[in-house]
Amino acid sequence: MAGELPISSGFSKTRQDIALRSPMMELAMSEQRAVASIDARLDNWASASRGRYDPTDAALVEQAWQRLAPCHKELLHMAYQWRAGREVICRRLKIPRRPWHKYELELAAAKQSIASLLAVQV
Repeated sequence: MAGELPISSGFSKTRQDIALRSPMMELAMSEQRAVASIDARLDNWASASRGRYDPTDAALVEQAWQRLAPCHKELLHMAYQWRAGREVICRRLKIPRRPWHKYELELAAAKQSIASLLAVQV
């Protein structure tokens, strides 16, 4: 079993298989961290009026939020500060409710917009 790494499910992969896939996996993991990071930062921003939060990061997110397009501003405001449901947000912003991925695409576009503004700030 030299050169193989055991996996918890009982399967094993060779180091070469892992080495071939690691750049793609690292890219996916970095994108996942960036998404988690923007979600965490938006949650922190929304928590500013509720209790414990990081005030410096919340201020940076607030500055970036103020520079967003109005549709993205409202979407993020309703989703994170109001914690409104998808149905409410779709109805108020006139986003088609079906298919459901229309809302997800709009939310992803708003998150990407604020993430790019935050990246420029840093």
